[in-house]
Amino acid sequence: VGVVGASIDLLAWRPPSSDVALPENTIVGIVSDNGVVVARSLEPEHWVGTDRRGTPAVDVITQAREGTARLKGTRGIERIWGYTPVPGAAWIAYAGIPTADALAPVMRQMVTSVVIAL
Repeated sequence: VGVVGASIDLLAWRPPSSDVALPENTIVGIVSDNGVVVARSLEPEHWVGTDRRGTPAVDVITQAREGTARLKGTRGIERIWGYTPVPGAAWIAYAGIPTADALAPVMRQMVTSVVIAL
């Protein structure tokens, strides 16, 4: 009989890097099923450990548990959110990209197409 333990400094947590370049103000994090922020890429010292129930983004994420949504966060910035449960934990991983940043390439292409068409 034995116990194995490990600890993670959630204030120092950073999302895994990838080949995908995310806009500067993208938020990547983890929230518990009961709305407590477990980890967050932006300003973790301010957010980790706080109960965010009652905020639009956290309420949608914790109720739906998996999917996408377009809504404003606590700072009033509209983001496109994607979220999914963390296997084996009562947590939900999420990412929120500012809508303006996410749609910028499409808008540039649309303007270019309109100019060419004219």
